[in-house]
Amino acid sequence: MSGSRIRTALVVVAAVVAASAGLSAPVSAAGPQRTDQAAGARPAPGHAVKPLGGCAVTLAPAVGRDEGRVCLQQAAEATASAEACSFAYYENGPWGSQDWYDGWGICVSGQGYGYVPLELNDQASSWDSCSDGFFYANQPNTDPLAYFPAGSIGNFPIGGVPNDALSSFWVNYAC
Repeated sequence: MSGSRIRTALVVVAAVVAASAGLSAPVSAAGPQRTDQAAGARPAPGHAVKPLGGCAVTLAPAVGRDEGRVCLQQAAEATASAEACSFAYYENGPWGSQDWYDGWGICVSGQGYGYVPLELNDQASSWDSCSDGFFYANQPNTDPLAYFPAGSIGNFPIGGVPNDALSSFWVNYAC
């Protein structure tokens, strides 16, 4: 599927998720506005996708852009940060490249187990983290898996988890 078709599909998924949750979120299929790249700056780990307040999982249709962000899962408790992600994963890699900015990103705030949304399962190519944790190509606590350290940036494959194979994860702590 081409990048523009995937972006359009993400916009539709985000709109459906927002509507089913009773949320009103403007969603745009326009390409990302890379204002941070113009100055040559790169976002710090955990800051490429800004989490929405009270949200455990935030989808950004374009990395580094606030427009169109949608809360995919409300935070169960007050541990989710409105400032940084515990970890984030991205459609494209290598991390920080033009392709990376052109794809979607998901910010996970808080700690614990989580699953990649079904529509985006097995599509992640890169990540960054504030916390440490584990990636799983299948269900949590199953092989293949890979440990990711706190403060890391990387691209799949890592450990036993191939590129475009991330299905679930464990985040050790909220940042």
